Amino acid sequence: MKTLEDWYRKINATYLDRNFYRSTESVFAHLVEVSRGLGAAAGTRRKRDLKPDEFLPKTIAWWFALCGRVGVPNITNMLWAKYPGVCPYCRLETHRGDKCKEADPTKKDIKWDELTKLAGAASSPRSLPDWQRMFNTIYPRHDQTDHATNVNRLAEEMSELAEAIRALPVAPLYFLSEAPDVFAWLMGFANQFDFDRQIPVSECGTQLTAAMEREYPGYCRLCERQVCKCPPIPLETLGRIAKSIPAQRDGSDRLFTLQESIDLFRQEEVQLQIAGKQIQTTRDDIRQLQKDTRMILDSLRHQTNWQPTVLVSLAAAVASLEQIAQQGEVTQAGIDEILEVLKAMPSEDRNHAIAFLNNIAASSTFNAIITAVRAFTE
Repeated sequence: MKTLEDWYRKINATYLDRNFYRSTESVFAHLVEVSRGLGAAAGTRRKRDLKPDEFLPKTIAWWFALCGRVGVPNITNMLWAKYPGVCPYCRLETHRGDKCKEADPTKKDIKWDELTKLAGAASSPRSLPDWQRMFNTIYPRHDQTDHATNVNRLAEEMSELAEAIRALPVAPLYFLSEAPDVFAWLMGFANQFDFDRQIPVSECGTQLTAAMEREYPGYCRLCERQVCKCPPIPLETLGRIAKSIPAQRDGSDRLFTLQESIDLFRQEEVQLQIAGKQIQTTRDDIRQLQKDTRMILDSLRHQTNWQPTVLVSLAAAVASLEQIAQQGEVTQAGIDEILEVLKAMPSEDRNHAIAFLNNIAASSTFNAIITAVRAFTE
């Protein structure tokens, strides 16, 4: 029987070419898209005769794809680190709400060192049915459990996984904590489906394994190749989407470009504080500020009678402001940096700098800066 790692490698191998060029966010979006089919398990309304249990192997496969795209080398180790045969919060083999974080605030945070000890004292499950039965022991299914809880918890865990993906560049290990929770609740669906079918606990996982084998036989069922060569968006998906596209043809259905979005959403005026006075910086003034910063930097390159430290500090501050201004923005921090540099200069250098800026700058922002520094000097 295939191990969980076998499934992980097999599915990622089949769709390697298709998913290689996708971003992590794109793969996660597809995971969310597919998981929506599981939501029908909690409702009485069935869209297009949708069978929610048929979406479980697809959702698991896209969870595999996401872990592969993020770069998880071994999902067994990742899962076992958080679920070493126990609930990660109460650390009991069968979760009890009265002994867990729901009732005990001290159990709110995971004690990873304790989980590490438990993980090292036992062996992890191997096959998909083994994992499903382990989660059924931790979170058993019975007459009081239902799919509504599964749907709500999966949505909650998906949102936390989304946060982990957003934080990947700065906190990559956070993913290793949140991805197992999504898998745990996918196993919750599998166990609830088996309970609803009155399948004995000893046989839990056989239905899911059979469904995985049908859906992922070692090649793509659409193009029938071992490494999928299907287009990024299948034709049947395009056909389904086409039925939901508005019938507008007057151009109002065109989406605007990034530059158009900047022009549409940017503020017409920016409020700044300069020497305790509030000034309004308009779009026209920011455009003038762009010209000012470029001209100042060009002129500073030809200054030979300035002290090097004074020249470098002023050039650095103006360059920072230029970068912001070129994006059509101006920030309080950028203005404050210019002011601090000018105020820190020796008085003779400061007077020279004020005269220099006054001869070049034409924007109201720089005029306010010059006025503030003159008042400081006097």
